[in-house]
Amino acid sequence: MRRRPKLQVFLKPATAVAGSEVLAELVLTSKAETPVDAITLTLRGQEHVTVGEGWVSASIVAQRAAFGPRTLERGEHRVSARFVIPDDAPPTHRGRLVMVDYELEVHVDIPWWPDRRERYLVAVTRRPLPLAAPSPPTVFTNRKSAPNELHLEATIDDTRIEQGGVITGAVSFANVARKRVRSVDLVFQPREAVTSGDAPPVWLDGAALVSTILDRAPSEGETVPFRVKLPEDAAPTFSSRRARVTWSFSIVARVAFADDVTIALPILVSPAARRGAGAARRRTVLPPIGRERRALLVQAAAERLGLEVDAVHEELRGDAGLASLTIRLERREQSGLLAVAELSWPALGMSLAVRERRWTDAFGGAIDLDDAAFHQRVHVVAADADRARRMLDESLRAALVALTEIEIDDEGAVLAGPVSVTSSESMTGDLRPLVDAAQLLGSAVARVSVSAYR
Repeated sequence: MRRRPKLQVFLKPATAVAGSEVLAELVLTSKAETPVDAITLTLRGQEHVTVGEGWVSASIVAQRAAFGPRTLERGEHRVSARFVIPDDAPPTHRGRLVMVDYELEVHVDIPWWPDRRERYLVAVTRRPLPLAAPSPPTVFTNRKSAPNELHLEATIDDTRIEQGGVITGAVSFANVARKRVRSVDLVFQPREAVTSGDAPPVWLDGAALVSTILDRAPSEGETVPFRVKLPEDAAPTFSSRRARVTWSFSIVARVAFADDVTIALPILVSPAARRGAGAARRRTVLPPIGRERRALLVQAAAERLGLEVDAVHEELRGDAGLASLTIRLERREQSGLLAVAELSWPALGMSLAVRERRWTDAFGGAIDLDDAAFHQRVHVVAADADRARRMLDESLRAALVALTEIEIDDEGAVLAGPVSVTSSESMTGDLRPLVDAAQLLGSAVARVSVSAYR
């Protein structure tokens, strides 16, 4: 009596790769002599996307291998077939908007007897990315609505990561007093998109992978290093004619009673060359962030401006004519990060006071410098009006009103202006007006010093 054979399928490789062959070996075990009209192996791949209320499917691959009539004697029999996975075939994926599946259907056609039909899932992945140098480490910051808002600064070793790979980085915090931070999380976020005709893509977030790196509020200027692994079964990044799967990596400061503060970076997830290989990829040296990075920027700016650096106190020092000059960075409650210049010189003996105008100054007493714009903002008094006018010439007045804070007296001055720490070039550009104003002020002091009037 004929019997339906038992089937086993072995795939080589076990996970097929787009753009390459997969060998399917079929083992048929027969318990009785059984005639067979045909043995057929069919590889099918389909992409299913959500459109409206239903699913729409499209074929990716359909290949068939057929073997002619034969008699299966008792025992084991083998047939094999090679199939080619298209270069642009998307990887196996099961999501809420997008599903991609591949299966091998085996049909053993037995005359005058129930046929044997079985289906086997086939895992397909993309080719691993070619081995290349990691993308250059970059410093990222969050968007701030005001200079004094909570500020995050972060860096990661690479924006490309393999399945099961590791991202290494660090994050620093400033202006922490402005927000009540409860914790800091790292978030891997997959997203799916479906396109239909000319309509914009429909996006849907997948299940986020969250790791907590800080379960308390960070301190001012604190830098927190991290190292986090992506699961080996994470879906690789891909795009097809109708679908996309993307990833982002976020650093999220969880804030009580306010919106969270986030740095979000797009990342590319690549298939691992072999299982477990992603975690072993080459590390790179991370650029400094936070205080360490700021110290390097200060050093570079000082060299360009011809000033010396006191690394211990994070100060720039030099001379401005008769005056000694010290510049430090200070974070103000309302103004954010400022560069504050302090100048000191021998007493002028002219009872000088130059400061921001107050409403009480409307009642008079100020020296008229014949400069409406300067007078509108700055109040000037001195026992010797002629020396004050000689000191506060047109070029110095223009340099002073470009600054954020102005306070000058007989023995020194405090000047301030905003400064950014995005690059050494931007810091130098922000510090230059302050240094130029200090130099002009030092020259002005020399013009009206006691020795100059003897």
